[in-house]
Amino acid sequence: NDPNLELTMLEYYLFLFVRFPLANDAWDAQARDRQRQRRVGGRAPAPFGQRMYSHLLSGYLNRYLGRGPRAQGGGIGVGPDCFDGVANDADAANFSTTGQNAAPDRTPELFLRLIIEFWLEGPNVAPTVAVGIERYGNVRAGVAAASSPRSRAEIRPSLRDSLELSVPLPPPFVATDGSRGGAGGGSGPYFVSPPSHVQGYVLMLVRHLVSDVGMRDLVKDVSGRVQLRQREEREGAASVGRETPALVDDGDARSTTGAAGGNGSAPWPLPQAMTATQPSLFNYIRSGLSCGAIHDRSSIFHRALETWLAWLEPWNYVMKRRVVAHGVDLRRTPSPGGGVGAGRRAAGEFLRSAATAISSPVEYRPSYVAPKPASPSAYGPQWEAYVVANAHCYTVPLAIFLKRARELDFSSAEYPRSLALVQRVLRVYSKGVVSVLNGVLNSRADSLSTSLFAKHGTNMGPYCPPSDWKLMDCQLDATNLLEEVFGQYQKRKAGMDVFDRLEAKLSALFDGKIGTSSDERALENLLAQVRYIVNLPLDYQVLPDEPRASRGFGLLRVLGLGNMDTSATAGSDANPAESLFPDRGPDGRLTDLGRQQLHAGLCKCNPLDIHYIGDPMLSRVKSYEFPALVQLSIFVSNYLNRKLGLVPVLPPEEENIDEDDKLLQQYREMEQYQKVKFRFNLRFLADSRNSLVLAIFFWWAACRVAGTIRGFFIFTN
Repeated sequence: NDPNLELTMLEYYLFLFVRFPLANDAWDAQARDRQRQRRVGGRAPAPFGQRMYSHLLSGYLNRYLGRGPRAQGGGIGVGPDCFDGVANDADAANFSTTGQNAAPDRTPELFLRLIIEFWLEGPNVAPTVAVGIERYGNVRAGVAAASSPRSRAEIRPSLRDSLELSVPLPPPFVATDGSRGGAGGGSGPYFVSPPSHVQGYVLMLVRHLVSDVGMRDLVKDVSGRVQLRQREEREGAASVGRETPALVDDGDARSTTGAAGGNGSAPWPLPQAMTATQPSLFNYIRSGLSCGAIHDRSSIFHRALETWLAWLEPWNYVMKRRVVAHGVDLRRTPSPGGGVGAGRRAAGEFLRSAATAISSPVEYRPSYVAPKPASPSAYGPQWEAYVVANAHCYTVPLAIFLKRARELDFSSAEYPRSLALVQRVLRVYSKGVVSVLNGVLNSRADSLSTSLFAKHGTNMGPYCPPSDWKLMDCQLDATNLLEEVFGQYQKRKAGMDVFDRLEAKLSALFDGKIGTSSDERALENLLAQVRYIVNLPLDYQVLPDEPRASRGFGLLRVLGLGNMDTSATAGSDANPAESLFPDRGPDGRLTDLGRQQLHAGLCKCNPLDIHYIGDPMLSRVKSYEFPALVQLSIFVSNYLNRKLGLVPVLPPEEENIDEDDKLLQQYREMEQYQKVKFRFNLRFLADSRNSLVLAIFFWWAACRVAGTIRGFFIFTN
């Protein structure tokens, strides 16, 4: 039977208000039109209806989930009944005072529960830990049945399997006989992405919650108690039977004295709104990171990533001074006008505003400071309790991101953008954050941190990950990501032309670090971050490489004009047994010794060790070249080289090579190229950048010649 709900007019309005973005199909069409306009470079402001809805939502968030000073959190509990605690000072206005035993006003809780139900959860069914482990065991047991008979009890997932455990389940189904099946009765994953504007509203909600002034004070107070307990335990002061200050537990009012042995439990550091939002937001983030399209910047993957980073770093909101003038907006500018009277009115208004600012009270409001991808984290010890109370929100989405980050486009065009995205995520995990996480995950934390971590697990409910998951479980995914990033960078570096190399060297020169480009420094910092996040060995090297000799003068090599000497490839040193790469011949092919090294496992092949086979002048057209000019420049270059005798004439039998044997033909072209000391190569004229420079030069020269001719005729006349 359908439930009968009795709602007040305000509650019914809030119900329709939260549901309105999901039922408005016109907003989806408008969002797609705005995306198309942005792709072509046009301005696409949000429609008036969406701007008005965002304004109303901001007002309702300030009204029902208002920010302000709060009590010390003694009545804040965890779990589904977190709103049943004692009301604090900031929420006192939201409770009825008409009678002595009057029930409190639950409108703020209803507003938040509606947002959680419609926006965060929606039609998706997030798998619980038990269901996810069971599904994982079924898949792994079926795969391993053919190779080794392993029981399901022996197959346990780790943190690096979070991606597989986070895929949503099909919704509950109804059988033909009327019986109702549980979640997961269907086949395959089931995920419905919320509309793009709803994803933006979720991000607005998270930013509102993490910028709460009362939350900052509460976290700072609990962190101080935790650090005091840590000092006591390090000094051995917390002995059995010694009294410690009574800390109220969630709803039990149990003291931490005497019988507890001085261990006790710390008060919960998160406000009620954040406590109620935490489990559903955790599922929203991991589902978005698991199922979102990573190459579509408007997909839920990137919006869930922004929401996750906003939740992880509340310390990016700094308190800024703001003058409050009753009835006067100090940021108002005078209306435009002309004449002396307008200037006098503007000066008078400025003086009155200055006088009002001096006599008006001052308050401090949180203001968001967007960090740069390569900037260090602003985490401080006063946020330790916040990290402990959100430990699983730091670990599980990180494991999902490390596994999916290899899907990012690290090609030459998209490399900076993809690297910046990886840096934005890893910069959150500073040494202080990782130390706190390892302390609670490895059971090395103090008693108060342990109690906070236990409350965090209680608040997560059935979605709490297993207690044996560690950050070290993600070592394989982290090293795979590093190899992908470093490998793509070396490919990008090998494809640099003279302009790119000159730009990199000038950038390093102006940065004061000669010999190290900005990209290389970014990769060094990235390796250092991953090393202490997943506890890699100190001597870990991503892609060991060996120096290669180059032909040409030193100045040409500096400018990137030197040619690669294929006879000096890695593995062809005087002592190939000590080389990291297999031994190769002058033509780049593996020798018998190189094959023996590979078979014995002494060396391994590097994808970047495969150089270009053939004549570089005859390589395929690059993205920055004009195809017609490439063919024309190659024809003119070959004509000049043959007429001037710079290139030896091939025998007739070598010119008639079988068309199917393209590889042999390219080898012969490479051998001929290595024998040539000097030749004309006009292919640089096909480069669009060179063509632009030449066009500007010829235009300037033509203008000078035309001016000279015009001046000559004027002088003669």
